[in-house]
Amino acid sequence: MIIMLLSQTEAVQFFIDNRNFAFFIVYPVYLTGSMRAIIVLLVEVDRAVATCFPILFYNYRKLIPPILFIALTLVYALIDLFTMFIYCGDSIDVPPGCISIMCALSICYRTYWLAYEKISYALTMVFALVLCSRLFFMNKMKESPNDDLKRANRLALIDIVIIIVFDINPSLIMSFFPNFWQPMGPINSFFKTVGLTIEGFLIWKNLKRKYSKQNSGSVIQVA
Repeated sequence: MIIMLLSQTEAVQFFIDNRNFAFFIVYPVYLTGSMRAIIVLLVEVDRAVATCFPILFYNYRKLIPPILFIALTLVYALIDLFTMFIYCGDSIDVPPGCISIMCALSICYRTYWLAYEKISYALTMVFALVLCSRLFFMNKMKESPNDDLKRANRLALIDIVIIIVFDINPSLIMSFFPNFWQPMGPINSFFKTVGLTIEGFLIWKNLKRKYSKQNSGSVIQVA
């Protein structure tokens, strides 16, 4: 997507003459997205454990420093680089007319990357479903519905829908149709960008509704 946008500017000739330079722009973006998937999975696991086992979470969560999450994502980045350049033996050689990073990667690395995407997002979806189910039953067991639990459940549902539609689906499409990106362009980055935009908008609307209710309640009390 980045290269497609740049191709509409005067910089197009530079990228034609220096094809490999595009790799150093696009690959870090993909790697950052993969590292984000690790962080999202860890956050969902953290939420699910805190909701399902609150006492256990309270007693032992403090033993796991937040820096460990960052360390895990950095370790994954090293594993990704090792897989690409050592295990799969890829070299930085972008072919002419390449409009997606997929055409610059070997089948070996593409297979690894798609497997990682499907597994990481599938696990994230499972823990999000666990969290959503737990919040739903917690709210149902209360004598009167709790707005905070409803809101948290709504946010968990947003996560699940976004993951299924915009994260898992593109990976499945590219698994069943490996050359699908050739006529369509970088569909994976397109879907992820759209998904993040929609998720941000829905979360903003959800939080805005919360603060609107709080402000209206304050006005009623003052009156």
